[in-house]
Amino acid sequence: MHNGNNQAISPPLTLSGRRIDLFITELYVGGAEKCLTELALYLKKQEAAVRVLSLASLPAGADGILVDKLRNAAIEVYGLGAARVWNAPSAILKLRKYLHDSPPDILQSFLFHANMIASAALVGFRGRTRAGVPHRVRWIAGVRVADPRPQRLTMESLAFRQAERVVAVSEGSRLAYRRFSPIESKQWLVIPNGIELTAAQVDSKNWETWGLPPGAKVVLFVGRLDAQKGVTWLIDSAVDWLRLLPEHHLVIAGKGNQKSILEQQIEALGTEQPELRKRIHLVGWLEQPRAWMQKAEMLVLPAQYEGMPNVCLEAMAEGKPVVAFDVEGIRELLGEPSEGQVVGVQDRSAWSNAILCIARDEATRERLGKRNRQKIEADFQIEHQLQKYVELYLSFCSHGS
Repeated sequence: MHNGNNQAISPPLTLSGRRIDLFITELYVGGAEKCLTELALYLKKQEAAVRVLSLASLPAGADGILVDKLRNAAIEVYGLGAARVWNAPSAILKLRKYLHDSPPDILQSFLFHANMIASAALVGFRGRTRAGVPHRVRWIAGVRVADPRPQRLTMESLAFRQAERVVAVSEGSRLAYRRFSPIESKQWLVIPNGIELTAAQVDSKNWETWGLPPGAKVVLFVGRLDAQKGVTWLIDSAVDWLRLLPEHHLVIAGKGNQKSILEQQIEALGTEQPELRKRIHLVGWLEQPRAWMQKAEMLVLPAQYEGMPNVCLEAMAEGKPVVAFDVEGIRELLGEPSEGQVVGVQDRSAWSNAILCIARDEATRERLGKRNRQKIEADFQIEHQLQKYVELYLSFCSHGS
């Protein structure tokens, strides 16, 4: 009581009725795209009015799994049809129209191209509600990977000056941007990726489906087949450890623009070392990758740069060891190089030794797998990370729109 007067208690803030737009470069299945989808579904459960915008046209058929998932949850999804650089002016105008006709309280963008288009669309933007009342759109940018190209980092960092906040998925990716264009530290927030603890359901398939012999031991790569992920280097260096592990096979799962290059690389290896050629397998995109991770001894990821790779989180949640290059976000997941899962970028000797150590010692596999699972349980459960986005959005709602 204060001076004998009862004071009204303000109701707790919620996102109910708040309009939130999530804007990303594309909606093909990938780590960033899956994270956006999970965030949209979580916000929907919080009764927010969620809309998802894709810079590129929406994928269809088997490629449109995420689009279907969003629409099945009654979430609006739109594509701006901008797949090339020269489509940027029309994409800016289309985004401005969406923001003008139905202005959100918050616009959250993900990835380089979406960040740049969002920044341009908001220049001089004066949103109004349908009743003509001025409406402020708060822009929150998102850093998912730390692309090493200085021009990109500089352009994006300059664009971030318009953003209310910039969310990075790891401390490593945040620092990569600040080296090129310092931004007020209070603008930055690190919200890591997260993963569900629930184990993927194992089906009746096994590695023999892909031509592996019964009882084969698998070292697994899952990801896009492009230069960033280092798959050509992975195949080239595989001869170092495959020849010392006669029961092991390298399985490469994914699709991308390097598929034909990788096929040619494997065929060339077959002319020199045919016995090794038979132990490297390109299996394309796998449904339920976590189910296949359960059947592998370890996951490998020789990516040249990252932010916080979802594929590592998935393998860790399944209690599997991971061998990865020491790039952005990796130490935050896997620990220091001395712990056996992190090696220097393109350090071929250390890479081979890490794989051999894990493959040859069951106790090491179990120790690292258990440690990885515990790390997920303690620090990277998806609901905890999604709630941090809710708290961020609510912090703006508390100050009014």
